[in-house]
Parts: sequence; C-alpha cells; structure tokens
Amino acid sequence: MKTLYLKYNTGPLPQSGEQDAILLIGDALYGPYPLQAYGLKQDADIRGLMPDNITLIDMQQWVGLLQKFERWITC
Repeated sequence: MKTLYLKYNTGPLPQSGEQDAILLIGDALYGPYPLQAYGLKQDADIRGLMPDNITLIDMQQWVGLLQKFERWITC
C-alpha cells in the first residue's frame, strides 16, 4: 500500500516500502531520510535551507500529493 509519511521531527521513520514517500514539515527538514522526500517550501525558506535531495512543494502541491497515496501516517 502506497504510504505518505508526514514527518514533523527528526526521529526515526516506521518501516517503509519502496513505493512510499515522506513529506518533511518544520524541523524534519534537517534530517536525512532514505525515501523519496518532499518538503514544504515555506518551511525551508524560514530555516534558510536549500536541500539537495528534497523536492520542495507549496501547500497546493501538498494537497495534490496526498491524492497520490492510499494512506497517510503522521510520525
């Protein structure tokens, strides 16, 4: 089942699969993660971050991203 993890901190992720992805929110942008990663652009801008391996998206794109996954887990 395709899962989007909504990550608000730098703690560990639950076990995930190859089709899963992660949306990094707030301080979660500081951690490296093994999944396809998205981050909120406004959070990166506020923190002065320019992450190389994270696709930055806005709130409207976040809503579109949710529609691509079968379930969402906040962690």
